[in-house]
Amino acid sequence: MTAGAGAGAWSAVIVLALVTLIVLASWVAVPHGTSDLSDALRSAGLTFVAINGAPLHIATAWITIPLLGLAIIPIVIVRWAVGRAVRALDASADAVVGALVGAAVIYAAMVGLVAWLASTPTAGSPPFRAAGWGAGIAAIGVLWATHFLAAAREHIAEWPEGAIRTIRAAAISVMALIGAAFITVAVAMVAGATTIIPLYDSLNAGVVGSTLLFMLGVGWLPALASWSWSWLVGSGFAVGAGTSVLPGDVHLGAVPAFPWFGALPSHGPMIGSVIFLVPIVAGALMYPVLSKAGGAAAIQATVAAGLVGVVGAVVAWIGHGSIGPGRLAVAGPMPLATGLRTFAFVFVGAMILVGLRTIIRVARTQVVSQEDEVPSRVGTAA
Repeated sequence: MTAGAGAGAWSAVIVLALVTLIVLASWVAVPHGTSDLSDALRSAGLTFVAINGAPLHIATAWITIPLLGLAIIPIVIVRWAVGRAVRALDASADAVVGALVGAAVIYAAMVGLVAWLASTPTAGSPPFRAAGWGAGIAAIGVLWATHFLAAAREHIAEWPEGAIRTIRAAAISVMALIGAAFITVAVAMVAGATTIIPLYDSLNAGVVGSTLLFMLGVGWLPALASWSWSWLVGSGFAVGAGTSVLPGDVHLGAVPAFPWFGALPSHGPMIGSVIFLVPIVAGALMYPVLSKAGGAAAIQATVAAGLVGVVGAVVAWIGHGSIGPGRLAVAGPMPLATGLRTFAFVFVGAMILVGLRTIIRVARTQVVSQEDEVPSRVGTAA
């Protein structure tokens, strides 16, 4: 427990120190008006809390889309620190588990403490919610350090063959949709470059400010990918109340001057009417795995599509939240609609091929049966 607690504390201190150095460098290099050093330190504390995924309130606005891209920084540091602590332990499994729990608890406590110290009436993050997000970040780092995924794969390998096949089929479809979502974001960035670059230039942020803006953009990539996923399945997303971005129909009002929002389409693209083929193809990609299921293929396809639908709902939840006051209090996709549409399209794609395989099998069986009956009829006639 002591080793884990030390690892958690060191992780939090290192991440906080890195963030503070970056924020102070920005504060020194960029004109900061009437703000003093204490304001810069509070900003560093809130930035530390934000990259751990905690929601922030600024004036009357809530920023609740986690910056999961930047969260890789604390995750990697927790993984490094906990890994060192685990290797230093030469004790029972219970001691190792205690050390890992200690790391998560202490890290979460320090995130909550920083949120409490850095919060003001106009900006801050609820300490207990911040601590909860910190615990989640630390848990991911802990699981990574202890090779949890490898152990989980070994345990899953002992499951019934049908369950393994269903999970594998769902994983193939999920990876296809995630890949398609990131490709869509990349294409949108390239297509919107003529808008994105002028937005960067208009902010006059300087070298340090531009670097921070770029890091913020990287942090929002998972949220943008979740918006892309929801767009691909047709549920779309909002960038403010009364707005919607659907494959064939776009209604946008004024959006924040965040450079990467320059990738948002101003109208429905020509391919919008056929974009639903992407999740259908993702479902069809499950067929090579499901084809080995025999008569249980339809059931396994249904369960696998259900798992992909659940992942779709979770992905939409990651990108759903608030990005400002007033009309911008509503942003991102709707988790339930995204999950249901993901399930529907993936199920259709899987069942098209499974159904064709069943029809072909039945047709072949009937042909063979008829061929067997012909000689017997000839013999009877003789």
